Amino acid sequence: MPVVYEWDIEDYEVDGDDVICLDHDHRDKLADFSGAALLAALADPAAEGTRLVLVRDDYDDLDGLQDRQWAYVDYGRLPTHFDGGKAVPKRFLTEFARRVAAISWMISTACKYLQKTAYTPLQPPDCGPILLSLS
Repeated sequence: MPVVYEWDIEDYEVDGDDVICLDHDHRDKLADFSGAALLAALADPAAEGTRLVLVRDDYDDLDGLQDRQWAYVDYGRLPTHFDGGKAVPKRFLTEFARRVAAISWMISTACKYLQKTAYTPLQPPDCGPILLSLS
């Protein structure tokens, strides 16, 4: 049985106890998403909007999709197991950690640059919440 993995940024809204998915943006690699899209998806999970998930589809050549499981990124962390109990392959954990580190470095570098050039010492940019959500 072939197993297929893909990253998905979901646009969603919450209606009471229900989460309503409005749109999906599926990609094979995290690097295929823009940094801005990933940053929005990695923001506070309690906030409504977008979220990042790794999807695992298990197919049977004869009958099609047999099982689908999700690993939702929560507070900047990819879980080690999907919601159905299957382990998240190490390559995806590594890919996620590297991409988040790259985005965090870019934000940190941009904030340091802005602090030196565009802002007075009395008005430094508030980059703390962004960096904390990615750590």
